[in-house]
Amino acid sequence: MSLAEANAQSWRELRSFLDESTDPRVDNWKNAVFDLLDQLATLGADRLFRAGQGMSHIMFSTKKTHRLDRSDPHVVVTVSVTGRTLPVEVAFGSGVWGIEGHFDIVFCPFDDARYEILKALARLWQKTKREPPPAEIAAYAAN
Repeated sequence: MSLAEANAQSWRELRSFLDESTDPRVDNWKNAVFDLLDQLATLGADRLFRAGQGMSHIMFSTKKTHRLDRSDPHVVVTVSVTGRTLPVEVAFGSGVWGIEGHFDIVFCPFDDARYEILKALARLWQKTKREPPPAEIAAYAAN
């Protein structure tokens, strides 16, 4: 399996894992997360980045394998349990989210989340691959 296929598979596994929850209290959260994942996948991000989840957030990395080490740069996206009504938190950095490490954090309305996530993903690509981001996300890279 190629890296692009393995990355896309991690997105499918994340969706499947989240979809297994039958708790109606998280339906708004799941629907909002699925919407963001769909928007990003439409642009090809699912083939460029590995996806995973924490307790209340989703994460993206350029690692070839599952599990982040403390020093691995990654993007963390936290969507409110209410879904689209509260700001989305987009963080770029390394460490253990919420416990230790350094993260640059942006809070934005849900409708702006795709843009902020793509900016963070472009930054992640540049930091970990040490090359310009691919065409799918190049427009979001900081100049």
